[in-house]
Amino acid sequence: MSSIITKGISASALVVLLPLTVSAASVSDGIAGVLKTVSDLINMIVPIIIALAIVYFLYGVVTYVIKPEEKGKAINIMIWGIVGIAVMVSIWGLVAIFQNTFGLQGQNSAQTPATVQFNTGTNGTN
Repeated sequence: MSSIITKGISASALVVLLPLTVSAASVSDGIAGVLKTVSDLINMIVPIIIALAIVYFLYGVVTYVIKPEEKGKAINIMIWGIVGIAVMVSIWGLVAIFQNTFGLQGQNSAQTPATVQFNTGTNGTN
């Protein structure tokens, strides 16, 4: 069973990452182009992994509430979910520092997600 899951995750990663080989840095871009490509790749993957860590954490919370006999296992799941979130947010921050240090900001630089803006006016000017 785990072999099937591993193959599925590997195939999914290949499908997601394969288009990046087309936009890979050329030799003339030098190290800056390679660093930009790596940072773009990390910026694409990190939000997905953060979402998976949050889902894993919430799975631990639901297990804790629904199955009181498995509290130890649920607490362990929640702890590892929090560790996963902390690691991914740290990596995202390091990529942002890396981009700022080497001047690699572009349209794909590490940014926090946009917030929802609400219009309170009737004509849309507020």
